[in-house]
Amino acid sequence: MDFKSEFVTMKKTIFLINLLLFSLTVFSQNSELSFRKHSRSNPKGFKIKIAEKDTELKMVIRLIDSVSNEIEKDKKYIRLNKKIRRFMESKRMPDINLVKSTVIKLNEIEEKYLYCKKDSLIINKSDFIEYTNSYLQILNSPMDVLEYQKNTIIVLDSNWTLTFITKSNSKNDMLNMPSPNEKSYPILIGFLKKSFELYRSEKKNDFLNKEYTFKY
Repeated sequence: MDFKSEFVTMKKTIFLINLLLFSLTVFSQNSELSFRKHSRSNPKGFKIKIAEKDTELKMVIRLIDSVSNEIEKDKKYIRLNKKIRRFMESKRMPDINLVKSTVIKLNEIEEKYLYCKKDSLIINKSDFIEYTNSYLQILNSPMDVLEYQKNTIIVLDSNWTLTFITKSNSKNDMLNMPSPNEKSYPILIGFLKKSFELYRSEKKNDFLNKEYTFKY
């Protein structure tokens, strides 16, 4: 390949990269993905949130020791928790969107009462295009594509569960994954593992203790 051809190829590559970054900014602004591990037998767990802003993604990881008992006095939490119990006790299938919005609100309240250690990582989109593409793929995928079984059942009670929440200008949605693995939820668990791997490779510390992150 001569110099002129190489120069044209380089210009095309730069154009495609710039187009990709422009598309990411336009279609995923004010977006957020999060994963929260819950366990009935072990209070330790994690919450990882990846939020988009301009040309960056911000990853915030919380290693959770417990949830303060003060949450039981939160009036909004009490009201929403009662609503969840009514869903579980109902003989009829509840409105799936109403269940999801209630669970999302409960997760937002819970964050204020966590006893946890926290760290963060700023991810420049132009430096981590593959990771950013994975983020965008999940953000723009219908939930039934991300689900293992294509149905509308939400498991509200499990020994351990990973709760996935997505937020953007156009939608808020969630999915409870009982005892998930990469075979049952390949896209979501694959992205979660990539997120932890990226944090470990960039931060090079021992913050991500597997006592909290389970096997991830």
